[in-house]
Amino acid sequence: MLKAGLESEKIVRNTLIIDILGQYYQVLYARGLENASKLQLELSEKQHFRILKMVETGKEALSKHTRWRVRYRLISLHLQLHIILPARLLQQ
Repeated sequence: MLKAGLESEKIVRNTLIIDILGQYYQVLYARGLENASKLQLELSEKQHFRILKMVETGKEALSKHTRWRVRYRLISLHLQLHIILPARLLQQ
């Protein structure tokens, strides 16, 4: 009877350890995803700036600038809704 109780305790403890490790790796994954998204946003900002300058100098059509502006806003919104907000919720 005592051995059964000890074994049950080990199972509960191991299950808890696995749950904690799973949550830890979820947080690491979310942080990595957040960083990758921030880099993507930064790259899109640079691309948007480059296209804006090309439009100003007449080397690129205004429609291309409009497309990049929309893309930049979509990436920014995606970053806010799907990456930053969930990552902040995980940290609380």
